[in-house]
Amino acid sequence: MSDMPKIASLASILLCLGCAPAEIATDAEVDAPADSGRVMSDASAPDAGDAPDAGPAGAGPASAAFVVDADFEDGALGDPCGGADGFDEPFSLSVRDDTHVFEGETACRLGVNEGSLGFGQLGGIINRRLGELSRGDELWLRISLYVPSDYVFTSGRSKFLRLRTYAADDGPSRGYLDWYLAPNHDRPHAWIYEGSHMWRSYGSPEDNIQRDTWETYEIYYFLDDTPVDEGGEARVRLWKDGVLLGEITDQRTLVEATDVARNLLIFTYYDNDGAPRSQNLWIDRLQVALEEPPGRDADGNPYLGL
Repeated sequence: MSDMPKIASLASILLCLGCAPAEIATDAEVDAPADSGRVMSDASAPDAGDAPDAGPAGAGPASAAFVVDADFEDGALGDPCGGADGFDEPFSLSVRDDTHVFEGETACRLGVNEGSLGFGQLGGIINRRLGELSRGDELWLRISLYVPSDYVFTSGRSKFLRLRTYAADDGPSRGYLDWYLAPNHDRPHAWIYEGSHMWRSYGSPEDNIQRDTWETYEIYYFLDDTPVDEGGEARVRLWKDGVLLGEITDQRTLVEATDVARNLLIFTYYDNDGAPRSQNLWIDRLQVALEEPPGRDADGNPYLGL
């Protein structure tokens, strides 16, 4: 498949040049409570003989304005997945690799070593290009993920896509808006805002992670301290391969009206006990839009799609 055109706002680029690196948050979390809500591997070093994988047939980029358009193409194999086409802060085992590729020639291989909790190794952070979001802002995030058959997930939930919120004026963290992968559960997708501590679980066994193939995940946030069901606008939507897994309208996405969101984390943590083996998975086409994209899902909701 052809590379996604890199479309970025000039104003966003100029703003980033003067930015200081944002704080990296550490995780020291205990196991989360049981699921509630509505329906719904260390792969050792990759085999150099494996051919790159094509993405799903017919998949094409939405025509949207991206503040983040990470295709991991602008570097040598083995280089960190940082820079304008990657993370602002790549972790140590996030490197450019061509073993499994969704688009173009390279993807980003995310690794974690046996016994590691994952922070500082698995994944990375986007902060400078994201800027600081506030009440009334919207965010669409799309990412393609390849999980090999021998990757071992935790028996509980694995942190996946994470947006951190803060009190205004450089105040303390309010917690993360978190999408978790839960492949060992009947409902394999979970979401929580740590500012509210109410779990939601989505999907069915058919929506579980499919191994040894590329899948596309997307999440949407409207930031507000009052949920839609209470007269506000806070809303969350989750899609897998263009199909809506769930919509959350009874949860706030900020604690206070003056709160802000910054620091987008991809994986970044394995679990509290450490990875059972050294292993890798792959990501590609990581994109973030802050303006409504033209695509619509089957229910008419704006989204980036496949």
